[in-house]
Amino acid sequence: MKAKSILRLLTGSFVLPLILAIGGCAAFNEDIMLRPVSRVEASTIGQGQRVAVSVVDERPSRLIGIRGHMRTAEIRAVQDVPRVVGDAIRQGLQNQGFEPVPESDAEPVGLEVQIQTFNYDATAGGGFFTGGIYTNAVFKVVARNGDDDFDQVYRSEITDEAFITPTEAEDSAQINQTLSDVIDRVLSDQELLGFLAEGATGGSATAIPEPQAALD
Repeated sequence: MKAKSILRLLTGSFVLPLILAIGGCAAFNEDIMLRPVSRVEASTIGQGQRVAVSVVDERPSRLIGIRGHMRTAEIRAVQDVPRVVGDAIRQGLQNQGFEPVPESDAEPVGLEVQIQTFNYDATAGGGFFTGGIYTNAVFKVVARNGDDDFDQVYRSEITDEAFITPTEAEDSAQINQTLSDVIDRVLSDQELLGFLAEGATGGSATAIPEPQAALD
């Protein structure tokens, strides 16, 4: 009996406080550095077409997410999210042969990216323990080329099981992967790229065919 009492005492004195102390770390705010990385291959489909690019943040909150067992710790981006998205879209369009320019009504070809959702959510569990992590991003793109319009919605989501609350580095990796994926969905949409390139000096709006050897 004495041995069991000592064991219970040790458990209560060290293990439980240790778990609570570690779990308390999950309640700290996180400032995530956004670093979207594109995996879309470069092309010349744009043929030098000028495209006026703008980004609109339509999220109801500038928070990316909430974490911690009391759901009071905030996850925010270090940078301005629309600026990061805009820079990535402009760089991606440039890699596709376009010439991105600032938004202007004088430009006949334009691309507006509306950030509708960019969210992190820790589901289930409590304290140090959690059930899963869910991140999603939803962008709506509204494009114009002369009198014609094009709009499309692009989504990316990642769900990951987690026995314990992820570290800031793990959260950052998942958030950046989600952001990179949704941006890549925009930049790899051949219908969108063809619409933007339509009427470009030097050729048609369709993608340049691959060499025959590459198609075999």
